[in-house]
Amino acid sequence: MEDYARGLDMLRLASRAFAVVASGIGYPIANTSIPTAQVSVNLNSKKIEFEVNPHFIHKMKDSEIASVIAHETYHVLLGHLGEMADIDTFPKREILIDAQECIINDGLPGNVGFATPAGTFKGIERHNQDFSIFSTQEGYDFILQKQEEEEDSKDDDKNEDGEKSDSSQGSGSGSGSPSDEKDDSEGGSGSSEKDDSDKGEDEDDTDGGAGDENDDDADGDHDAACGGPQVTGDDLEDMSPEDIADAIKKVLGKAVDEAVQELNDQKVDATPELEEMIDNLKDAGVAVNNTPNYGNPQAKDTFEVIDALSGVNLNWVELLKAINPDLKTSGRPKYRDAWHAPRRKMLHSYPQVVLPTRKRLDDPNEKKGDSLPTFIIALDMSGSIPTSLLKDLASLAQSIPTNKIKAFPITWSDNYRIFDVNQPNVICGRGGTRIGTVQDYADRVAKEEGVDPYVLVITDGGFYMPSNMDRAKVSSKWYWMAIQPGDVRMIANVTRDYATPERIFNMKDYL
Repeated sequence: MEDYARGLDMLRLASRAFAVVASGIGYPIANTSIPTAQVSVNLNSKKIEFEVNPHFIHKMKDSEIASVIAHETYHVLLGHLGEMADIDTFPKREILIDAQECIINDGLPGNVGFATPAGTFKGIERHNQDFSIFSTQEGYDFILQKQEEEEDSKDDDKNEDGEKSDSSQGSGSGSGSPSDEKDDSEGGSGSSEKDDSDKGEDEDDTDGGAGDENDDDADGDHDAACGGPQVTGDDLEDMSPEDIADAIKKVLGKAVDEAVQELNDQKVDATPELEEMIDNLKDAGVAVNNTPNYGNPQAKDTFEVIDALSGVNLNWVELLKAINPDLKTSGRPKYRDAWHAPRRKMLHSYPQVVLPTRKRLDDPNEKKGDSLPTFIIALDMSGSIPTSLLKDLASLAQSIPTNKIKAFPITWSDNYRIFDVNQPNVICGRGGTRIGTVQDYADRVAKEEGVDPYVLVITDGGFYMPSNMDRAKVSSKWYWMAIQPGDVRMIANVTRDYATPERIFNMKDYL
């Protein structure tokens, strides 16, 4: 994550707007099973993931990591994820990946100021053509036509070689004739001298001499090339291409929507290029909301009235003990032994029996010792939460033990709404998943109550931690609960710099 962060910082220096979009669209996941990096849309978690081999970027310069992040971001913004599912338009996957890679890499220096490392696909080197001016369709057709022309040329050469061989045998000339040797030495496939020369160059490259990266690139060994966009999910084999395309659009729309929201939230103006790409995604049928209503407590949504008897009931006592064992004694005055005077009720036995008095540690007039721990219960109601769970989550807020904690329940997505037990069917407006809105409310409660609250975030993990989060406060005061067992890993990935595994709970364990 430190390596990824320094690349993102460098990208932020080049283009703050692009860096905001890059960090908002997807989140990094370490994956040592891939050689370099790739962007994937996970249809199970409904997230876009930037998978990176940590060993690949560890030795990179900041600018090189920035180019990797920008590269994967462009795969999303240019609609390459959806193109992977369009097998009718792009039946040859290897040509599609080649075109997509060249389009991005040829355009990166002019778009964000960084060139991709040696060993990546570049149109000028591979095809003697600048692909930055191409659409995917144009790049695909260019490579396809080039391959067909090369195959036709090879067929012609084979036919010509066959005719020469027949002619030679017909004239009675042997295979060792001077004319044949001359043809071989000038580039024929049978030249032993050229074979030895090529072999020697390959061996030099393998030894790792100076300029290995450039040599590898020239020889066609693209060891730094991206793996191309990927689509993952348990049910892919049972899904039609149309269903996969629709699922990708939904995930893509949500991710881009959150990135646009982050731009608005940070008051960063998108560049004309970014605006154009987002408009193109909208034209492609991706649902993108350009005017979200951030941090608006009045934004709301409704669903059917909750049946409290059928809702989720959490074992709050056990959960609070797991969060902090000291919380179970909260609300009781705290004392210590004092020897400044004998106990009044024991004066009759003094000095034979001497017992300490008890001194209260807090000021009872201010009633600080009697105050309950302040807790924000933040219920994720974003668009990724199944509608079937909304009732259960809302009824969970009704079960908070007010005699154990001073609770401040909210529902949140890209805005928050204070939960009203008298209107349990009214929640925040369902949209993206902006964790910053929970921090906004925590800051508000801290100001009003005069104490930093504990925060329990109940979520599916479909968010990212923005750079302006208060790391120290989140690490010491925040806890996380996965709505479903599979969400634990998602939360652990996105909060790895903010939460230890002990701070992440599985709701199933506390029902």
